[in-house]
Amino acid sequence: MQPNVTNEELMRFLDDELGPEDRTRVERELSVSTELQRDLARFRQMRAELRSLGADVSSPGLWGAIHRKLTRPLGWTLLIAGSAVWAVWAFWLYFTSQEDLVLKLGIGAVVIGVALLLGVAVQERWAEWKTDPYRDIHK
Repeated sequence: MQPNVTNEELMRFLDDELGPEDRTRVERELSVSTELQRDLARFRQMRAELRSLGADVSSPGLWGAIHRKLTRPLGWTLLIAGSAVWAVWAFWLYFTSQEDLVLKLGIGAVVIGVALLLGVAVQERWAEWKTDPYRDIHK
C-alpha cells in the first residue's frame, strides 16, 4: 500500500514548513510506514551532504545555489572546450579546402563579425555585472 505522503511533503516536514494538521498527519504516516521512514532518512542524508558542500539548505534559494556552484562552471567549461575544438576544426577546414578565395573571405568575415558581436555583448554584460549594486542579493 502506497503511503498518503508525497516526497515534497516529507521534505517540507524535514524543513519544518508544514502546518500543524499536515505535520500531525505526516507523523502518523511515519509511525506506520517503514517506506516513509526510509525516504525521510534518505532526505536527511541528502541534506547533510548538501550542507557538507557548503550549500545553505535552509534557504529557499537552495537550487539556485547548487546551480551557481555546479552547473554554471560546468557549462562554461563545456562551452570553452567545445568552442576550442570547433575553432581548430574550422581553421583546418578553412585552410585546407579548395574553395574560391572570395567565398573563404566572405565566410571569414561573417565568422569574425559574429565573434566580435558576441565578444562585445559578453564584455558589456561583464561590465554591467561588476557595477550592479544588487548582484549579491538573491531572491
